[in-house]
Amino acid sequence: MIDPELEAVDVHPEHWLRLTRLIDSLFGGGRTIWSEPDRLARALAAAAPRVRADMDPADQARQVLAAALADAGRTPGPLLAAWLHLPFGLLQAAFDRLWPDGTALALYVVDEDLDEVWSSLILRKARGSLELLTTDRCLGADGLDASAWRTDAARARAALARRVAPVHAACFCSREALFAWLEAPPGADPLARLRAAGDVLLEPWPWRVAGAVALGRALVWARRRLRPQDEVEHGSR
Repeated sequence: MIDPELEAVDVHPEHWLRLTRLIDSLFGGGRTIWSEPDRLARALAAAAPRVRADMDPADQARQVLAAALADAGRTPGPLLAAWLHLPFGLLQAAFDRLWPDGTALALYVVDEDLDEVWSSLILRKARGSLELLTTDRCLGADGLDASAWRTDAARARAALARRVAPVHAACFCSREALFAWLEAPPGADPLARLRAAGDVLLEPWPWRVAGAVALGRALVWARRRLRPQDEVEHGSR
């Protein structure tokens, strides 16, 4: 699932920072189980008997997370519990069905007020594992033209196919569209409207990826119902 020698190259620092802040606001809300300084050390010690050097890094990470949740007295929700406790082979099989080897996933978020790429993420999978993490910076002068991103998206996908790998799934969207989609209540998913307006381009977009993304959005809303005071972090420009 994750290559022990995962390469992170040409990672745009602002793209990465904005994306990680967004993810934290969606799932962490600033009140994570890691807030207590000694919890990681205790979790590592508790997980040590179950962690082997030849285990996939993702499997190692879930052992540590399970130990940290136990240390914090937290009961994971059903989906997280399934990820923590299902045999890793089943998770790997699902991962392989979702994302074929030798292909890439791409996310581009454009700030239309500034005509710039607000964030980007490009991932490549090989031999069953995530092996490359990069951003639009890897394309150099062939990077997405943010001032004309709707018409330039196809050319950028072709550049990724040449430089990285054929694109299995790609999302190009405006920053405003991304947050409109994330903040829309259940039952009022605006994705179809945003696509019709040209504010979200999903091409290619296999049905398994579409299902996984829909599930992720459901998880965000499940968490927000538990913590209604939290707001999605729009991040800095």
